Amino acid sequence: MEVERGVKEHRFNLDAFILEIYDASLSRKWARVLEQCMSLFAANTAFLLLYDAVNQQFISLKRKSTTVLPESALQYYREQFHRDPLYIKSQYMEEGSILNTYDGAYLNLAEHPEYGERVLSPLNAEKTKVALVLKDGQYEAFFGVCRSNNGPDFTSLDDVYFNKIVPHLVRASRYFRDQESYKLNRCIAQGVYDNQPAPFLVCNRQLKILASNVSAQRYLRASDYCHNSNGHLSVSPARYLYQLWSAMDNCKLENPGYKEKERTLIIDEGGVTMTVLKVAFLNTVPHPHGTEVCFIISFAVKNQPDWKALSVTFSLTKREQLIAKLLYKEVTYQDIATTLDIDDDTVTVLVRSLYVKIGALHRRDFLELMADFPIQSY
Repeated sequence: MEVERGVKEHRFNLDAFILEIYDASLSRKWARVLEQCMSLFAANTAFLLLYDAVNQQFISLKRKSTTVLPESALQYYREQFHRDPLYIKSQYMEEGSILNTYDGAYLNLAEHPEYGERVLSPLNAEKTKVALVLKDGQYEAFFGVCRSNNGPDFTSLDDVYFNKIVPHLVRASRYFRDQESYKLNRCIAQGVYDNQPAPFLVCNRQLKILASNVSAQRYLRASDYCHNSNGHLSVSPARYLYQLWSAMDNCKLENPGYKEKERTLIIDEGGVTMTVLKVAFLNTVPHPHGTEVCFIISFAVKNQPDWKALSVTFSLTKREQLIAKLLYKEVTYQDIATTLDIDDDTVTVLVRSLYVKIGALHRRDFLELMADFPIQSY
């Protein structure tokens, strides 16, 4: 389908353009798509933005414009996006909905005068047409084209072509979301994705989740003890939450200069499984009041061995059984020493004695052996 635009009858191939949208979603080359949108709609600016509605955070803003846009207006737009009248209006709409700045409902909103003065006029975007192309509970994406107040109004023909491309942008925006959120997470986690296959997330001391891999997102949805609650890590029962904060503080206190140190937290409710959380300092990131400390937390669910059967098989003493439980929970030798009220050297001797008794050469052998004693269900 070819569209005629302008007095020179410039012909625009809409079908080819739709293919460009899908190509951009896979190749991340959105500049060409936005340039063609400017041509199709005779716009001075075209944009595609991704917003984290849970954390009220700009993730990405792709834009093309015929003029240099004032950085002060763009900065205000990023910081006050949640006050954008179009954004407020979009909260009551579904994916694929189309909004604009020149209808009566928008012009009558209380926020419009300030927003028009601070954002629309400096950006020459008084006449803006926007589509909500993604709404998944956390992320929202918007595609729009802009004209200045002195430019022509959008016509019914513009509406037809805008309506034709929006469904394709809705599909393509999933890739846009995944690519841009991954880039943000990867920046925060500084390469951890390459070396950490287990479920993990990055959070600050307030447990705000800053990054996570897919395995962690899946784990948080299924876990009985750890959840993503409005962008924050929620841990229950409450005593484990306080233990998690304590582990974070210990990572900092024991390591001046934030050298790498890992602490282990066990959520053990006496069932068939237990959850192992490993907490370590990761890095610091910029914060409005300086910097904030980030921690990486990994998760593992382990089956509980049948400790009674293990003790009978190897004739373990009560102390040896306690040491075996602590080792299985990946407790450090130092913490074992504190628990048993003995020194570190004695712990080393006792652990070696336990390994010899059960036929394990090292901790890996020990952990594999525990799998041979599952709790039997009747």
